[in-house]
Amino acid sequence: MADNTRPVSIPQTSQELDRAIDRYRASDRWDNDLFSQWQAIRDAALLNKVIERLGDQVPGEDSY
Repeated sequence: MADNTRPVSIPQTSQELDRAIDRYRASDRWDNDLFSQWQAIRDAALLNKVIERLGDQVPGEDSY
């Protein structure tokens, strides 16, 4: 059986992630394309969490 799924881009910003989640929730079917969307949303959310943890650090914050 051929894989007919097209690549799904991973959302890069929180706004893109929100839109991807809205599209995922609005879908009324379950297939490989929807699963690919779910994977992209998951990857973006995990990446976003890492970036938030690494960004905006205050120098010396461990001393407070």
